[in-house]
Amino acid sequence: AAAAVLSACGKSVPDEPPEIYVSSEGKYVETVSEKLCWNDAVYCSASPYASAGSWLGKEGEPEYFPQGSVFYVELPEDVSVPDMIEISDVLIVSDGGMKNAETAAVNEIAPDIAEDHFTFSLSKHEKPNSYDPSRSLYRCIEITCVWGENECEYTFCVSEKPE
Repeated sequence: AAAAVLSACGKSVPDEPPEIYVSSEGKYVETVSEKLCWNDAVYCSASPYASAGSWLGKEGEPEYFPQGSVFYVELPEDVSVPDMIEISDVLIVSDGGMKNAETAAVNEIAPDIAEDHFTFSLSKHEKPNSYDPSRSLYRCIEITCVWGENECEYTFCVSEKPE
């Protein structure tokens, strides 16, 4: 996990969770956002990794990005960089859906933070001892951003191995 306190430099704290643009290797990565706590209202998430299910229910696999891929997260021009950013990389073992999925391992990632964006890279994940190669491996990336007392989570899923 990483924390940063940066000067807003004339930028504002958002009224609502801002849209973010995530890309790697020139490819846009779709994210799902979820409010955790916003304007004194606390929101309840169904599951810490519930958002990953939206990718695993679609046709095809989530996009494959190899170990070491650098992800670039861009914020809207008028929004300040969050006061705190935490990134978790969760390895999920599945047989095609979230029903029987298992959370195998969690890595915390420290982002590199700039004035209008931040970056992070995928590091190696140890596969669980019980890993069965017939099951699929996914990485659920959760980015928690905090502006003051407002907190939002952005999630996306990538495939751990090429198809």
